[in-house]
Amino acid sequence: MRNQQGDHILDVLHQLNALGQQLTHALHSPEILQHIVDLIRNTFEADLVVLHGYQQDEAQFITPVIVGGQFRETNSPASKHPPLGQAAIAVLNHTTPIMASTPLDFLTTLQNEDVATKQFLEHEHIQSLTALPLRVLDENVAVLFIAFRRPIAFEIDQQMLLHGLANYTAIAIKNAREFTSLHSRRTKELKILQDIDSRISKTLNLQDILQTILNLTATHIPTEKAAIFLYHAHTNVLDRQAVITTNGNGVSPEKIISLDEDKGITRWVFESKRPVRIDNVLRDPNWRDLYVEGSNNILSELDVPLLFDDEAIGIINFESTREAAFSRADQEFLVTLAGQVVLAIRNAQAYEQQKHLADERKALNKISQKIIGQLDSTRIFEFMLDQALEITKSEVGTLMLYDPQRGDLWMAAERGVTASLKGRRHGLHEGITGWVASNKETLNVGDITKLPWKSVHLPFIPGIRSELAIPLLEGNRLRGVINIESPKSNHFTLGDEQLLQEFADLAVITLKSAEGYREAKEGKAKLQALHNVAKEIIGQLEDPDHVMRTILKNAAILSKAEGISLHLYNDGQADDIYRAHRGGPQHELTIKHFDGSRAKRGIVAHVAETKRFYLTHGDAQNDPFYQGDGDIHCEVAVPILSNQNKLVGVLNLESPRLNAFDVEDVDLLELFAGQAVIAIQNARAYATATRRETRFRLLHEAAQKLGEIADIERLEEVFDIVARIAEKHTKSQVVIRRYDHETEDLVVVHTARWEESSPVSRVRLADPYFAAWVARNMQTLTVLDTKTIPPEITGLTPTDPKTASSISTPIKIEGRLYGTLALTYRKPHRFGDDDINLIEGLAQQLAIAIQRLEATAAQQAAEHRAMTAEVMGSIGQQAFELAHRLSNDLGLVRSYVNDIREELDGLEEINLTIDNNLQNIVHDVQQVLSLSGDLKHALTKEVDVDPAEVPVSTLLHESMKAVSPHAANAQVHFEFKEVDEDVEIYAVPKQVADIFRNLFMNAIESMPDGGKITLQTHKTMRYVEINVIDTGIGIAVEKQDRIFDLLFSTKNSTGFGLWSARRVALENGGDLILKESQPEQGTTFTLRLLRADAQFRGDL
Repeated sequence: MRNQQGDHILDVLHQLNALGQQLTHALHSPEILQHIVDLIRNTFEADLVVLHGYQQDEAQFITPVIVGGQFRETNSPASKHPPLGQAAIAVLNHTTPIMASTPLDFLTTLQNEDVATKQFLEHEHIQSLTALPLRVLDENVAVLFIAFRRPIAFEIDQQMLLHGLANYTAIAIKNAREFTSLHSRRTKELKILQDIDSRISKTLNLQDILQTILNLTATHIPTEKAAIFLYHAHTNVLDRQAVITTNGNGVSPEKIISLDEDKGITRWVFESKRPVRIDNVLRDPNWRDLYVEGSNNILSELDVPLLFDDEAIGIINFESTREAAFSRADQEFLVTLAGQVVLAIRNAQAYEQQKHLADERKALNKISQKIIGQLDSTRIFEFMLDQALEITKSEVGTLMLYDPQRGDLWMAAERGVTASLKGRRHGLHEGITGWVASNKETLNVGDITKLPWKSVHLPFIPGIRSELAIPLLEGNRLRGVINIESPKSNHFTLGDEQLLQEFADLAVITLKSAEGYREAKEGKAKLQALHNVAKEIIGQLEDPDHVMRTILKNAAILSKAEGISLHLYNDGQADDIYRAHRGGPQHELTIKHFDGSRAKRGIVAHVAETKRFYLTHGDAQNDPFYQGDGDIHCEVAVPILSNQNKLVGVLNLESPRLNAFDVEDVDLLELFAGQAVIAIQNARAYATATRRETRFRLLHEAAQKLGEIADIERLEEVFDIVARIAEKHTKSQVVIRRYDHETEDLVVVHTARWEESSPVSRVRLADPYFAAWVARNMQTLTVLDTKTIPPEITGLTPTDPKTASSISTPIKIEGRLYGTLALTYRKPHRFGDDDINLIEGLAQQLAIAIQRLEATAAQQAAEHRAMTAEVMGSIGQQAFELAHRLSNDLGLVRSYVNDIREELDGLEEINLTIDNNLQNIVHDVQQVLSLSGDLKHALTKEVDVDPAEVPVSTLLHESMKAVSPHAANAQVHFEFKEVDEDVEIYAVPKQVADIFRNLFMNAIESMPDGGKITLQTHKTMRYVEINVIDTGIGIAVEKQDRIFDLLFSTKNSTGFGLWSARRVALENGGDLILKESQPEQGTTFTLRLLRADAQFRGDL
């Protein structure tokens, strides 16, 4: 007996488990509540099931009430008021399940005298019912009524099952609500991120970008106060750049958080690099002592650090006067948003920095033209100090020059020095200026009132708080100190420091030029000419090529040499060569430009190595270092050196005359080289700044253009935009490879400038190619010369053997690889840092665009399928109900007709008209019943609903075979045109075959005199499109808009074939459309289905 009870209980548990699984598996269904009610009704064979949803936080029931089963009549009490509404309130208060074998027991248990409930039970003939309050922990979610129109005893096994059912049902309802809420939140967050990405791509103004991000984020996370702070390393503070308050948005009033303080939650988050969410900053024991209380009655706070390469650069701060105002989901969203904010900050800051640098370069060049023009020692020192104050936006300072005979500094010029201290000399052990002179190092003191500088500073200028002092060095030789001061603390930035350092280099050259001018009285005419030449070449800036040619022309004027060459060096490596030669009757000068990266050795190479001039003695042909033409007999070369003794170039003179050059020419060339180095460095610096500004402009342009594309079908345009920008800026070959996640291959999807050859179309990750290495290691690979491969990548080769230099970078974001972007060139040493930064920036923009387009496409596809399937499903359900009603109501017509005939048979005369009309009634009703049966069969037939990867050609052949007898009889033949035998789709094979057979039969029926069915396939970005083209009678224009309507037909058929085919196409993630139809010319249907490639499947 005990074993039987155990088996019985186990059986109940099995039933409960199966029921629970069915209740909780369909989280995604938009009709989950109706599904639950119907499942319960079927499980218990109940007559009525009524579910009253309850929202506990609002303390009210949710309408409408969900009902399973049929009320006895339409004028039931339930039609005027929610059924069992008052009873639901009582059951909720009762808290425990009620299982009543009679209505009286139910009313007695509730102690409820509600008349409406009693009338409802009587009207619906309810004999037994159970009422279950549904709870999850302490939360009420619903009240469930299960009613029977037959007596139920509610044995122990049924009670156990009902108790378990209450738990499972409550969990299912709770989960469905949370899933719906989460899905809605994630959709809104994605929309906000897309909106932010679109808006910030249209501007590079940092404050506008940050304020836009903050405004959009606040629409998702309600708050009374929010701000974005950025870190300033020079002052060690967090500076508020954007703010939202209850009083309005903007950055005023200013707020700065010092990181030197001990307190402050924002400061702690910045230093720990970890997000923090606090429900109550005043009571939380972990934070209340750290919190710095303001004037806004703040209770809860959420702070997220902005990290770049694991370094904090700022904080996103949200605050609220409400306790526990922010959720974990809010925190996760801000962490995700932080990455986008950092990228926007870096782009905007880099653009502003490079633009500012380019402006400074122009200003510095103008100053250099002025300062080089000053050779009068009575005016040069005042002029130099004034220019130094101007470029640093300061008003007071001194120019101290070193006296090597006395070993101290004398005041050559001053601004703002106390009258009694003017002209005073400095020992090298005195003050900040003396420290800079003795150590030969730049010093930027943010606050001279703090140790150790408080005891060092000499108060020559009153009211000073910060000081910037730069040594004037000629190589390692001290020439003096430029000292600039300010009454503001931390006044001088790193940019001021760098700019003044470059000015100091100009000042040294100016001092040296002025000194040489004084000492070379005998060569006044040549020096004046040299000075004029220097002004001309330094005045050239915007075209580096023109600068080099100007240097050569003026060198030729000064030297009268027959051959002049300028050999440029970059980071110790030979770069370009400019060579000038006199020829013709007028001794005209011809200048040519060469690639000097593989120049031969000779006197120029010797001078480049030793950094000392070299003059041949006697015949140059006998010189041990000479290598060159046999008609050259004299050569001199001087190095062009920067103030840091770095090789910039070599200036070389050649002549067919013996002893054409002497020591005086060497001295003149060295002076000229001193001027030329300024022009070369300025031109290079300006070109670099211009390239950088251009790069950020191009990246901004790419972001704008890519942001305008919102359809993944236009992905080819995305590739084209990136390739065109890269090709236009670098003048090199561009190849974009897309990573195939299924085959793990890199596939070429776009190229630019590939004219004579084409890149390898498909590269495996294991192949020894540059692109494969980049994809495997997820990092940029730069090869300046493919003939000297770095040791760490030995064995790798470019896919094009003619490539001499290349840059390859991964297209990636958040650890996901989308492909590679590469630049190649057929000469070595083609690419520099600017090209690397551009290609990496474009790759990042491309990855962001692909990720955004894929996310948008997936969301749009899901929304489209859900919407269309819901509409067609609703139509199908109504059609099914109509077919069911027709079967019930018209099924009795034949019986009624037979009864009438029996009555007529008893009459003496038979009315033939009546008999014929009765036969017509039976015939017409039978046709309606036949249509009804076909429709019910189409809506209820069982199919294999598991999607699979299958070749389109296989399904086409199977479907053709199925309709071949009909085609043969109608003299219709099939033709394959542009059908890819290997292309695969991801769908339910049997359902797709049904669509093909439906389309084939429609085409055959449209060609009664015979014809042809043409089949075509081609791939788009996400889909495979199959065109079915017939040569039939076509579809009238006025009927084309309705061909997919249920029960609409152009050939007197049932009218649900095309409707059903399109419904099945939508359920498989695709669509069926009428592409084209012309009367008497034929019709084209296009079936669109998902590609089998893993990244295009979507969710079925």
